[in-house]
Amino acid sequence: MKKIFLLSIFIIVLSSCEQPLEEEEFPYEMKLVIRGILEPNELVDEIYIGRTLPIGVPFNEDFANLTDAVAAVISDGIFYPLRYTANGIYTTDSLIARTGYNYFLVAQYQDKSVSAETYIPIPGSITGYDLKTELQGDGETIAFMEGSVVPRASESYAATWVFVNLNGIISEEAEEFIQVTPPSS
Repeated sequence: MKKIFLLSIFIIVLSSCEQPLEEEEFPYEMKLVIRGILEPNELVDEIYIGRTLPIGVPFNEDFANLTDAVAAVISDGIFYPLRYTANGIYTTDSLIARTGYNYFLVAQYQDKSVSAETYIPIPGSITGYDLKTELQGDGETIAFMEGSVVPRASESYAATWVFVNLNGIISEEAEEFIQVTPPSS
């Protein structure tokens, strides 16, 4: 009974230590938000440029999406200006993303500036794959896929899978990536 009493007192003391923070205690500092995916052999045409909103303020796309940022992508020594299209989306008019190249993005809005750099990796070569079965100790047979990839220097790899039927419809797919391990000697 004494333990329950002490536990109750402890819980009451802990709950009384709570001090809710007011939103005014979190000063707002605008930050630029950049979002984009470069796909090999595709036009760089969907770079989002926006800004953060104050805490507790409902999302307002008219405030968040920037229409007059100054931005560009630089690749292979060539400067590609980004042009506003709609909803905070900016595009280049001619830059086609390519594997094996670095891309450097710079953007400025009012007194804020941001930069980012990325590299589109060269995919490894798949040299073979096979669907195999294996009998387990409990008598259950499991099926698995085994593949071989010739890696490129300085690249990391992961694998996933998807089953597509003859009509091109996905019938089943992995929910996560699988770690790629080097072959055992």
